[in-house]
Amino acid sequence: MQQVDLWYLSRATGVVALVLLTATTFLGVLVAGRAKSKLPSFARADAHRYISAVTVAFVAGSPYANKDFLTLSSPRRHRKHAPA
Repeated sequence: MQQVDLWYLSRATGVVALVLLTATTFLGVLVAGRAKSKLPSFARADAHRYISAVTVAFVAGSPYANKDFLTLSSPRRHRKHAPA
């Protein structure tokens, strides 16, 4: 792949991650609240659970994601850079 193709791929991946995170948040608000919807509450909860799992798999599968357990469990303690 050329450098430009990788740039577009990385930007598209970021956009997809943003859309998935937005959808997960929106469905979480619908599940937690008493908002009126055409979908029954169990369908909203299932959709939220499914999209959340897809989002976690998508973000965790990124080659740029830090998969170190200590960093994931306590991100503030294990920073690799000094705070500004």
